[in-house]
Amino acid sequence: MAQGLQLAEKIGASKNLDLRGICAYAGHSSHVVGFEARKNSSFEAMSKAIEAREQLKQRGHNIEILTGGSTGTYNIDSSIKGMSELQVGSYVFMDVDYRKIGGQSAAIYDDFAPSLTVLCTVIHRSGNKAVVDAGFKAFTTDRKFGPEPKDLTGVKYGFAGDEHGALTLEDPNREVRLGDRLEWIIPHCDPNVNLYDRIYCVRGDKVEGVWSIMDRASTLPYF
Repeated sequence: MAQGLQLAEKIGASKNLDLRGICAYAGHSSHVVGFEARKNSSFEAMSKAIEAREQLKQRGHNIEILTGGSTGTYNIDSSIKGMSELQVGSYVFMDVDYRKIGGQSAAIYDDFAPSLTVLCTVIHRSGNKAVVDAGFKAFTTDRKFGPEPKDLTGVKYGFAGDEHGALTLEDPNREVRLGDRLEWIIPHCDPNVNLYDRIYCVRGDKVEGVWSIMDRASTLPYF
């Protein structure tokens, strides 16, 4: 707190800088499992930002902005008086990591539907086992869990190398056949995007757009 106040005084004394607010993104709170535990974590973090804002105002600073929040705490931090901006981002894509934190009244956090998936093909099928052509190169591995199938239950994924994933079929809600194309909700959306050159935007069965990802595909044609 003291260091922040000292920094504010230096900014206020500068002719070329204008202190307008406080950035209080509490990333450590966004993935706390359980709504009440996440709420307590976020409120505790944001209370420090609120205290800093009041002290800065008392010192004559015009604090217009208090920004914080996240996809996991948007419905918590929005209730804080004086919060002017929410720093949500992952809600656009969503991932398995966020689904595991739990919602306000459900075990799965489903306030936002997952829109980012990886499409792969079943290349082997035997008994209650199957193999798909998507492994370490297709999904991020910075989490202790892998992807989850979209619109398919009773199927567990396990990494089986760079190019492959091993599926265990435990009474799936539909038959999984050789050659089937399966969609997977990714483990962690942020680092998974940069594994690919393009995002294909699909509505129903129609590809409505192709987005080039940053500079990865800057020299490549779309098709």
